[in-house]
Amino acid sequence: LSTVGSRVFYRCASLSITRLPEALTSIPICCFYDCTNLRLDRLPESVTSIGSYSFYNCSIMTLSYLPSGYTSIAAYTFFNGTGLTLSSLPDNMTYVGQHAFENCTNITLASLPPNLTRIGAFAFNNCTKITISEIPATTREINTYAFANCTGITSLIFGSSLTFVSDFSLIGCTNITTITINKSPNTLAYAPWGAVNATIIWTEP
Repeated sequence: LSTVGSRVFYRCASLSITRLPEALTSIPICCFYDCTNLRLDRLPESVTSIGSYSFYNCSIMTLSYLPSGYTSIAAYTFFNGTGLTLSSLPDNMTYVGQHAFENCTNITLASLPPNLTRIGAFAFNNCTKITISEIPATTREINTYAFANCTGITSLIFGSSLTFVSDFSLIGCTNITTITINKSPNTLAYAPWGAVNATIIWTEP
């Protein structure tokens, strides 16, 4: 079994499986939507594609890592995944979609994938235990509320590839004291992006 149908387990609240077939490569849209008793502790390493809303509100899953071939997280994939304990994301990941990890209060990311190019709106909203200190040099876009209320972040470095950081992308990040930006002053609008206690340091003349 390499794939299953979209919405096949939609709102199956009593579903309590702990493992998926090892040959599985694709998990389609809304597959396990609102399966509040789903108890997966890992995903098969063969999985490369997970559709949007696939694990929406699967709050007791205890995934601690994601498959290495998984490169793009669709919208709302792990929304409200309070049981997730991820400490890293796959190195080849290039995109984290809107609301992908919103309310995942137990993920503990200390860094982001080095090839990440875009971070969607509300992607890490309320992820209070992430402690990232740098946005990857490859990242071009950070959307609104992307890191809202991430109180574990105390400082950030923005790379020179950034062309857009939305207003309020750091709102509620009250513990950020410095944001260092490897660009010329005022080349990014909306600073400090809601991080009201942050001092902005521009490193280029």
